[in-house]
Amino acid sequence: MKDEVCPQNIIFDKLYGQEHYLNEKCAYKYYLDFWNCISILDEAGFFCSRKSINNFCNKLKIGAGYNISQYFQGVSEMMLWLYCCKQGYSFDTDVKVGINNNTDIDAQIQYKGYVFNIEVKCPTLNPPVSEDILKINTGFRTVDKDRLNSEMAKVEEDVINTIIRNSEGKFCDFQYSKNNDTKVLSYLSSCKDKFPTGNKKTLNVLLISLPSSELQDYWGYLYNAYSGIFTQGFSNTFFNANENRYYDIKDIEATDVVILSNIVSGHKNPKDIFDSWNLNNYFNLLCMNIHGKAFKDNPNNDAFRLLYELFPNDNLRFEEEWEKCIEEQRKNNIPLDPIFMNSFLYDHYKILY
Repeated sequence: MKDEVCPQNIIFDKLYGQEHYLNEKCAYKYYLDFWNCISILDEAGFFCSRKSINNFCNKLKIGAGYNISQYFQGVSEMMLWLYCCKQGYSFDTDVKVGINNNTDIDAQIQYKGYVFNIEVKCPTLNPPVSEDILKINTGFRTVDKDRLNSEMAKVEEDVINTIIRNSEGKFCDFQYSKNNDTKVLSYLSSCKDKFPTGNKKTLNVLLISLPSSELQDYWGYLYNAYSGIFTQGFSNTFFNANENRYYDIKDIEATDVVILSNIVSGHKNPKDIFDSWNLNNYFNLLCMNIHGKAFKDNPNNDAFRLLYELFPNDNLRFEEEWEKCIEEQRKNNIPLDPIFMNSFLYDHYKILY
């Protein structure tokens, strides 16, 4: 910061004595690394005024209104800023670029003559489920809701209740995990007013920050063969309760790429042997939106290639192993896609699992 005000001192004073996640981790390397990150941001000119410091504190809920899910949202944005600073990228934060000037995007990066608009979303964490509750994950929707409920009633009677009865008291009940495909659609739809479209040198990106345990589901929401949002099978069967209508292609075409990342896991369970503040240490998967305007205009747009350069990602290794998985499925006639993501993360990001 260019004047006499020290960002570190202001942030420390706001944080001091507060019931906050960072203070809970004060004995860990995670806490010390946070202050090193503040220095990196400061040296890069991120804290150009007292207002910018206050905005930063507000995003991480430092000083007032603490909320753990909002902290993870702020940290996910902070990870992007840090990466840009370390790489020397030119970037701005909280930029108004869309149709609705009352909203802004979290970051805009300029790279090799192209512009990358990035919106960050971090879903509210699922509440913990008691160990005596059998957790049932339906993954993604394959049939309509009425048929699903009918089929699940049979499964409950024939399978689930039998498991509970034979569990020797380990389970007393069961609970379905929530299907969040409409949440993804809500994120995509909210971006249509935030993101500009039509510029061949601009790419619009939605970064979804998650725990590792939820990546399998979110990948399925995008690419499952029955109703995947980024597949040809996507149709207007998803209901938008806020607007009392069904989602359609126009709701999602402003976003060109979704990045799925397990950033939350590195901050939810920090370990001294792992650098939680380094974006390169995470699983980041770039997911192309075939319904996006940029892809439909030109699927070979250089902007897509440059995004792979710009943002650390595991696409190559993931796609190579996915091809092997598909071949194994064909050979043995066993569906492996419902467990592929979890298996990949366990093999390559076990510390974050």
